[in-house]
Amino acid sequence: MDIQITQGSPFDILDQTQDGRHVGCDDLLIKIKEIKPKIHAYGHIHEAYGIREINGTTFVNASVLIIGTI
Repeated sequence: MDIQITQGSPFDILDQTQDGRHVGCDDLLIKIKEIKPKIHAYGHIHEAYGIREINGTTFVNASVLIIGTI
């Protein structure tokens, strides 16, 4: 698989909330390790946007909305 797109993030990869918790999905991380896509794009955890390469997969948290306090 070349590209995988999900809403949610895999556990511990660009999934950290403002209060420091990692809230990604363990099962999704297991599946990604199994299928080894070249790119995995997602965006549910807005404050953890960015790009990270791990073991041949480029993870892209493509969120464009930054949540702040009012």
